Amino acid sequence: MFKSVHQRNWFAFFMDYTFFGLGLVFVNANTILAAFTATLTTSKVIVGLTPAIWYGAWLIPQLFAARYFAHQPKKYRFMIWGSIIGRPAFWFLALLLISGALAHQPIAMLIIFFISLAWFGGIDAFVAVAFFDILGKALDSKARAQVASSSIIVNSLIAIGAGALIGYLFSSNGPAYPINFAITFTLGGVCFFISLAGLFFIVEPHESAAPTQVHQKESSLTPLWNDKIFMQANVVRVLGGLSGLAIPFYVLHATQEAHLEPQIIGGFVAVGSIGAAFAGIIFGKVAEKFGAHRVFQISTWLSLLPPLIGLGLTLTPASAAATWVYIVCYLIIGMVEGSIVIGFFNYIIDLAPAPKRTTYIGLTNTIGGLLILPPIIGGWILDSSSYLILFSITVIGVAAAGVAAFGLKSAHQQ
Repeated sequence: MFKSVHQRNWFAFFMDYTFFGLGLVFVNANTILAAFTATLTTSKVIVGLTPAIWYGAWLIPQLFAARYFAHQPKKYRFMIWGSIIGRPAFWFLALLLISGALAHQPIAMLIIFFISLAWFGGIDAFVAVAFFDILGKALDSKARAQVASSSIIVNSLIAIGAGALIGYLFSSNGPAYPINFAITFTLGGVCFFISLAGLFFIVEPHESAAPTQVHQKESSLTPLWNDKIFMQANVVRVLGGLSGLAIPFYVLHATQEAHLEPQIIGGFVAVGSIGAAFAGIIFGKVAEKFGAHRVFQISTWLSLLPPLIGLGLTLTPASAAATWVYIVCYLIIGMVEGSIVIGFFNYIIDLAPAPKRTTYIGLTNTIGGLLILPPIIGGWILDSSSYLILFSITVIGVAAAGVAAFGLKSAHQQ
């Protein structure tokens, strides 16, 4: 079936990328999960807590995972078993919703929902460190960009149909609440397990990555002090993450301020997928020709546009006529999100010396744990003030990221 181990690994990573990404369409933290939370509470802070828990549970534990994996030359079995243990979380939630056991207990449902998100993310944090280390060993930078861009394109085309399905599920003609959410959670779980099937095809290359005595004595934070490019990349990412102040609330602005029908959520999902497809096509070529750092720079500058659009929407009367503006907003969000692996993560893997790859990955994503705060803060800002204030602060923060992105160098210029 496969002519070489390289071809087999390429296919395996492609399959995992494609279906894991499709799973995230059905359980998107900024649309589906935020919308589900909004059915259980009126607090904007708690709605903002949803993506914070989702991303925080995935990001924060990775430094601990990196320290553990630094002494493990082989990581394949950890990746597989972690996936098997963590990924049924959304099926559990779907069964709970279908059973109706907590139909009249929204607080209990909300707590279990958040615990399930934390379970999935926390287990997958260890899976991710192992996954990216194996990816760095198995494929070079160009091949990684090709896999990521190809899978994003395919995933996004499928996700357009998924968005139409989601639109139906949340329309007046679709199944009633909470069955509509139960179906999306079930479909997300199916996609995650198809992606796991892809992981079984991976052949982990041998690499003498055991740390030396000097590396053992080093702090896990050492790369921040010794690698200025690595430090700059993480500063840009954290500042760019301030876009998260507003991202969970574009959908609420559309449905609550402009009074768009709930099925527009499916449209936003589909448009975000189209944006990710554009990212795969455009940024894949940019990464191959100019390097992952250029993709990272461009996507950082692009992330300034959604809060500017949001700012414009608050300065004009909100109405259904502004639907196309929200569509542009989600198109750009999709492009930025679709660039993360092609740009930022590929760049970090390129920067990392082989013996320290897990440390670089784990440290990067633990620092990224700071990104759990913007959605919570954004919810507090919105509860305390207005969309105008929220979008204005977001613009300032993301503009700072754009400035910091100037001067990023190729990993090969170190």
